[in-house]
Amino acid sequence: MRVALVYPKIGELSQEFYTGDEHLGLAYIGGTLRKHNHYVQMIDAHMLGLDDDQVIDFLMKGNFDIIGFSAVYSNIESALYIAKKIYNYNNTVKIIFGGEHATFAAEEIMEKNPEVFAIIRGEGEKTIIELLDCIQNNMSLANVNGIVYRNEN
Repeated sequence: MRVALVYPKIGELSQEFYTGDEHLGLAYIGGTLRKHNHYVQMIDAHMLGLDDDQVIDFLMKGNFDIIGFSAVYSNIESALYIAKKIYNYNNTVKIIFGGEHATFAAEEIMEKNPEVFAIIRGEGEKTIIELLDCIQNNMSLANVNGIVYRNEN
């Protein structure tokens, strides 16, 4: 599957406080996905100095099957904005959230944001593989541990 992993811009945090290194959580997830033969693009918007609209433009051109967001308290609004715009452009894309904010506010995010297909709670390296296998093979998500998901039936 074609997967984009996105770490949206962090509010007004100055880039001088950012290390300039690839987001470690995205790197772990991306490496795991690549090991299982998925095509992966990672976008750390803060490191790259991209605003939300630039991220949206990139994602719209990418023809991705899955877009995953690392959603923390400082970027949740940006992540939801991007997700909504992408889903309105292509409602077949599966949007998955992970990260600390998504983990602790999963039910609220799912209730208020119909574009979010699933949320991975906690560590996601194993869960993302199980989730994508189920999506790719049109299998039930009921047996995937560590997720909250939207039942499409």
